[in-house]
Formats: sequence, C-alpha cells, structure tokens
Amino acid sequence: MIEVRRATPGDAGALLGLQLRLDRESAFMLLEPGERDPSAGRGLGRRLLERAVTEARQAGLARLELTVMCHNRPALGLYLACGFQVEGLRRSALEVGGRRVDEYYMGLLLE
Repeated sequence: MIEVRRATPGDAGALLGLQLRLDRESAFMLLEPGERDPSAGRGLGRRLLERAVTEARQAGLARLELTVMCHNRPALGLYLACGFQVEGLRRSALEVGGRRVDEYYMGLLLE
C-alpha cells in the first residue's frame, strides 16, 4: 500500500531523485507508455492530485493552476477528471525533442 501524505523537509532528497529520474525517462512530467509497471502505481496520480487539492483547500488557497502539453492525453484526461478546466492555449510554448509543442493552461477554482 502506498501512503499519500504531505511532504516534509526530510523528503526533499527523495523527491529530487524522483524528479531527476523522470527527467531522464520522459519528455512529460508524467509517464509515457511502457516506462513503469502500471499495476504498482495504478490510480496513484489521481490520489496524489486529489490530496493536493484537499491540502490547497485546507490552506485557504482560492485556485490551483497547471500547464500540460496538448498531446499528453493521459495527463489531460486526469486533470479534467479532477475538475480542472482548460483556460487557455500557449502555442509553441515548449521545445521537446527538437519540435515546438503547444500546451494548455488549466485552472481549478477551490472556493
């Protein structure tokens, strides 16, 4: 069972290691098909995002914002399912693998 909890300063090293690993393995912040065994982490992204929304509400934040590459359909689907809405399009916002790609600007009102 994977525990979802608020990160502490003691988690900084492990979180940085995870971010560096993802940077090497994927052009996305999330996984691409075949990178990891889906049976071990199925639903984890949703649980983490739902926990982040809960923490943000408890902290009194009014909204959350994020960006996602337009062709990253799994992540886009997750964000939409969790209540985020597309608020804008940033054309040719990033360069990935020598190609310019668009990204969506998304937001979730917490009030």
